[in-house]
Amino acid sequence: MAHDRHLILLAGLMAACLSIAPSGGCSDPPCGCEHKRGTAVHMELSCRCGQDGSGCPASLAEYLPQLDCSAGRRVLRLSGCGRITLSAVYGEGGTEVTFDAATGALLGVYDASGVNGGACNVLGYIYGKALFAPGSTIALTTDICDAIQQCTFCGNATADAPAC
Repeated sequence: MAHDRHLILLAGLMAACLSIAPSGGCSDPPCGCEHKRGTAVHMELSCRCGQDGSGCPASLAEYLPQLDCSAGRRVLRLSGCGRITLSAVYGEGGTEVTFDAATGALLGVYDASGVNGGACNVLGYIYGKALFAPGSTIALTTDICDAIQQCTFCGNATADAPAC
């Protein structure tokens, strides 16, 4: 009888744990600071966008009208390995949003800052998937792409990022 109560208690704790952190259980919270890489931390996309995704654009088509090119800030369009990233990262921070190149579906958001901050006290928060070149000190292996092309979507084009 006592054994049964322990099993019921254990099952209840596991159910509560999985409802809080469904992908990894209690030992691996999806929105915690455990997955640091260099000066950034990696979390699930839902940690930035909410469980229903309402805090982020669902697609590239939804995101493009939100970009304000009239502000004069440079926005780069990076593409490679089946992903498209729009990067509005400046010297003191910014945001990169990554989409699936074939479907336009949102894959990830990278929020960067020039100073450590947030709950994890790091320079960057990477939610979901990103697009980084080899040699990045913050990228996961799955975020690295050997063949990234870049162009200037907004702002002044340069030799290394001609106008899109």
